[in-house]
Amino acid sequence: MTAPIPPSILHQLEYCSLRAALAALGPIPPRWRMTVARGLAAALAAMPWRRAVLEENLRAALGDLDPARRRQIIRGVFRNTISLALELAWMNRIEPAAIVPTVDVDETSRERIETCRKAGRGVILACGHLGNWEWLAAWYAQAIGPMGVIYKPMHNGRTDDFITKLRGRFGLTAFSTRELNQRALVNSIKNGAVIGILSDQDARKNGRFVPFFGRPASTATGLATLAIRFGAPILPSFCLRTAGGRMRAVVGEPLWPNPDADRADEELRLLRGYHEALERAILIDPAQYFWWHRRWKTQPKHKTDDSAARA
Repeated sequence: MTAPIPPSILHQLEYCSLRAALAALGPIPPRWRMTVARGLAAALAAMPWRRAVLEENLRAALGDLDPARRRQIIRGVFRNTISLALELAWMNRIEPAAIVPTVDVDETSRERIETCRKAGRGVILACGHLGNWEWLAAWYAQAIGPMGVIYKPMHNGRTDDFITKLRGRFGLTAFSTRELNQRALVNSIKNGAVIGILSDQDARKNGRFVPFFGRPASTATGLATLAIRFGAPILPSFCLRTAGGRMRAVVGEPLWPNPDADRADEELRLLRGYHEALERAILIDPAQYFWWHRRWKTQPKHKTDDSAARA
């Protein structure tokens, strides 16, 4: 029997592959990224790899789509996943300030950002795996002001260090979910910083069930917990690709925590509000969402468990 490859060697191979891919993809000009992604997607979309997951998730969220429309979205998911890799490679090469002019922001979105910042309570920037969330955070840190991100460390330490350093180049402060002493995070929020959180993955048995496209989805509560604890508004924010290698910031209505409300009820209200904003953003271009993830994998065991999620 062949001995399994030690994790340390696998991690080293993964890290070297990542660096090699970034070095090869980084020189591709922004105006060519979509063309390259489209060509690679056409080949990859014909493969069966995780195709069943995409089909299942699209059916759960969008219902019985016309077959041609479903194929179009699936090919778009491949294209946008490849685009994400190309964009990260480009971010690894550019000067941080170069990201600022690549993002279009309408007046309403700017007003929502400024309204939250002027409140002086810190801001919880609620992101999702839609478009390019790393681009959004980097743009915000360079164009608007101090920003941190809460992240779950990767199993591969070298890859995790690389991504953390990449974020640091753009002025982002990273706060690990595994850090027992969260004083730095607390101080940042108290000092008015913006903290980005990705809150759209299955939280298993530790989450609360919140409706996502009409179906209960186990959701981590950290987003709402921070907002309630510090009185900070939740600002649903996303970054969608547009033509010519550009991006568009999509900023939803701020969700202000009610200090007088029951904590459990308020937590659920804020989580529901965030998911409603995420749904609206996804429907702008469903192909840009990360449908690879089994968002509805965990389901309530009893009917009483999801009564609030379906209400």
